[in-house]
Amino acid sequence: MRKLTKQEEAVLENLLEEGVFAIENKSYFITLVETPANLHKTNKEDLKIETKKQTILQGDKFSIDDVIELMDAGAL
Repeated sequence: MRKLTKQEEAVLENLLEEGVFAIENKSYFITLVETPANLHKTNKEDLKIETKKQTILQGDKFSIDDVIELMDAGAL
């Protein structure tokens, strides 16, 4: 992390106040959103599913329950 220059600080402050900026004739809006409480849990579940999927695709040992779980998750 580094300290912003006065110009960078002004640009960032204006951007946050206005909430709108344009790049290549396209307008973008900045909004604040609260992080979902289950975000960390979702990442762990995604990792678990991806690991099982790679195990099956590599031909390692797996159970039919693993296959059913991946099918239910839409990964297979």
